Amino acid sequence: MLFEGIILGLLIGWLRGGKLSNIEHTNPRRLFLVFIAFGIQLALWIGFFYGNNFFGHTATRVLHLLSYLPLLYFVYLNRRSLGLLIIGLGFCMNLAAIAANGGFMPANPQCLDPVYREELYAGTYSPFHRAATEETRLYFLGDIIRLPYREQKVISIGDIVITAGLAYFIQNGMLLSPKKEHAAGK
Repeated sequence: MLFEGIILGLLIGWLRGGKLSNIEHTNPRRLFLVFIAFGIQLALWIGFFYGNNFFGHTATRVLHLLSYLPLLYFVYLNRRSLGLLIIGLGFCMNLAAIAANGGFMPANPQCLDPVYREELYAGTYSPFHRAATEETRLYFLGDIIRLPYREQKVISIGDIVITAGLAYFIQNGMLLSPKKEHAAGK
């Protein structure tokens, strides 16, 4: 749902009179940590789809959990940004569900179309998801919400919080000016 958060943030920022060029004044600290986390997850996706689960079941679970550490450290370093704190809350919600379920995000199979439901049961839907069962822990934090416009996608409450935080961060950044940035840094 990152795309939706970006579009929503840009739209709200524009409607509030903000400028896209002002986002450069947000200056998040150690942004490379986000790229490390997404790089780990991208490698897992590539390994899963093109390498027939190249990393193996156990390594995928561990790497998935570890990919959240740079994200959480990034949020900690930028904790003065309300938008990034909201994103961090969403990350924590997702991480709680993933950690409670052995490194996989539980997904409600009934929210998916039959083809994707079968892939979820077979373990070929994604390297990060497993079908929710009666034994699933923290089910309410899992991917249990179906998007009406994407039949292959289910999301979690954490994903919604991340999207809201991203939208807030972007629209707020669009309203910054160099003068406000310097005043805040004093």
